[in-house]
Amino acid sequence: MEEKISKSIIRSFFNKLEDSLSLDAAVVGAGPSGMIAGKELALAGKKVAIFESKLAPGGGMLFTKSLYPGLYASGMAANNAMGGFRMGPIFGGMFLSGKKAAQLILENID
Repeated sequence: MEEKISKSIIRSFFNKLEDSLSLDAAVVGAGPSGMIAGKELALAGKKVAIFESKLAPGGGMLFTKSLYPGLYASGMAANNAMGGFRMGPIFGGMFLSGKKAAQLILENID
């Protein structure tokens, strides 16, 4: 009986793992911009994963930019990639940056 239960648990885990390997968008960074971009993409029906290296949210923004075809950066990452300062001027702008990133991705994803 234990073997049957163990196999069922393992099968369920690997089915979920296999399903998670295919994404429409991967968002790197769980700051405000990344969280909003992930939310907007998910609301549009896209399969999204958000990756964060820390155990706490954070981040900032100045603008959103396509750095390379299919690679979009928003918030401090976009500003830093373009040679600017890392701190954004206003917290509310972070949400707009994430929404803009999601809109740019949705325009080019299909």
